[in-house]
Amino acid sequence: MKDDAPSATANIVAQNIILISNTPALSHLVAPEGARLSSCFVQAFSDNGDKFIRLSEIFSQYFIPGVQIIEKVIPVPVGLNLTLVAEKRGIP
Repeated sequence: MKDDAPSATANIVAQNIILISNTPALSHLVAPEGARLSSCFVQAFSDNGDKFIRLSEIFSQYFIPGVQIIEKVIPVPVGLNLTLVAEKRGIP
């Protein structure tokens, strides 16, 4: 931790608050003021703060709904479970 800059942990927490606030199913957990202040923090203290905020909006608008559609079509949830099923079937 540096005296002249916020900690890396504070930056990660602020970024996760932004991601949660942009996720439709979870956005109710973050107060609008908290999301706004986290965005200001990330923009001010992250090297790529503006890019992160834009990417988090794109992620929540397109990637999450895409995964939800895939999870409805594929009986196994995407992610770790899919990896385990592939390993059991001998798919590298």
